[in-house]
Amino acid sequence: DIIRDFIARRGTESESTRSHRLTFVREFCRFRSSEDSRTVVPPRGLLPIRRPTFVPRVLSLAEGRAFLNACLSFPGARCSPLRGVVQGTALALLYLTGLRVGEALGLSIEDVDLASATLHIRRAKFGKSRLVTVAPDLNERLRHCRAAVDHRLGARDARAPFFPGRTKGNPVSGSAVTATFREVLASVGIGRDAQGRWP
Repeated sequence: DIIRDFIARRGTESESTRSHRLTFVREFCRFRSSEDSRTVVPPRGLLPIRRPTFVPRVLSLAEGRAFLNACLSFPGARCSPLRGVVQGTALALLYLTGLRVGEALGLSIEDVDLASATLHIRRAKFGKSRLVTVAPDLNERLRHCRAAVDHRLGARDARAPFFPGRTKGNPVSGSAVTATFREVLASVGIGRDAQGRWP
């Protein structure tokens, strides 16, 4: 009863939140059972929590081409002249490499080796680092982005963000890139699919 009360729905929270609470209780009980064998670990199916299956909305080949073209020609703004080249390049990088948003926006100048077309992803998921090679055309776009930023901001430290935001010394934010992503999609008429899913 205590467990059922703990994982009961509160307000309008999602099934995922309830599922996380059940997982937390299960892990706690597993820990306690190592010291007290009388501890019961509640089964995964204790409550009929139904988590919806995520089905991604994948762009078609034509949509992918249109999206990339729009990313690479995304205009700057009067108050933020680097917005187009920085965020457009970041979106193209995300689309073509499959990096996580935090990984891409966390890249520093020294992490992007334009000579070898290699990205050094540091402290990624589970604290691991890795190298990611990029195709020549994407590397050329990264080179163009770097040149545009250097021209606008001047010489910067090697640890400065490769994709700078409007606040000096900080990378562009994930929320800004998300907003630009939606703008780019809208600019080429990419919306929901037949099942109502957004990309």
